[in-house]
Amino acid sequence: MSAESPVVAIDRHSEDERIAILTLQKEPVNSMSLAFWEALQTAVEKVNGDETVRCIVFQSGLKKNVFTAGMDFQELYAPSTSQERLHKFWGTASKCLVAIYGSKKLTIAAIAGACPAGGCCLSLCCDARMITEDCSMGLNEVALGMPVPQYWIMRMKEVIGFRETERMLLQSLMPKAQELLKIGMVDLVVPLEKELAQTRAKLMSCAVAHAKNFCLDFPELGFVDTKMKMRKPLYDAWLIGGPTEEAEDVWQACKDERTVAALTKVMQSLQKKPKAKAKL
Repeated sequence: MSAESPVVAIDRHSEDERIAILTLQKEPVNSMSLAFWEALQTAVEKVNGDETVRCIVFQSGLKKNVFTAGMDFQELYAPSTSQERLHKFWGTASKCLVAIYGSKKLTIAAIAGACPAGGCCLSLCCDARMITEDCSMGLNEVALGMPVPQYWIMRMKEVIGFRETERMLLQSLMPKAQELLKIGMVDLVVPLEKELAQTRAKLMSCAVAHAKNFCLDFPELGFVDTKMKMRKPLYDAWLIGGPTEEAEDVWQACKDERTVAALTKVMQSLQKKPKAKAKL
């Protein structure tokens, strides 16, 4: 990504103008900082407000085989932030996630490579998830010393049920593709091609085929009205509670001395291994 390139690029699919493609391209690993969430929120609001768009596909445009490495540690590490900054960060992230979750469009996450924590939640907010066979995905906060945010838990339970969510979260699991498919967390696993660009092209092709089979050829009213009715309870709660009570819960967890100690160890480990990019 050049210095002039946007963090999130918006394009239309060449074969169907009703499909908007949002490409996440914050090198090197799409770390989800405040700037990232602000850019994504702006892009989502733009396509949500476009009546000519009926489907949104999220993909990575990174040089590496990563969808996103998750929340930026610097935004959550109490010694490097403040309560005001954390509330702004979490409020922006929450509003963006709610905008994706409550979108009247068909939303699809086209995921190549790793997708932990924040990236996993973004994908869970979508209607469908297409992944590559080398993908691993989950909410791994517990292993890193952080409680999983309450609305993230609620969304995962909607997708895979209580027992699988409990197992995934308390054991801080990051399952591989076939297990993700088995538990119903993803809709399709795509084989890898020789080149990353070819793999991503195949992934996009599958996402487009899904959109045409399960949305674009349906009359719009039935899809939109049914989706909104199904998602209304969590949408209403998350819209209000995400930027307020959940943001404060996250701040309290971040400034807890046990969390600070755990994150300090993780950050020290990353400094020793500069190629490792574990995030929340």
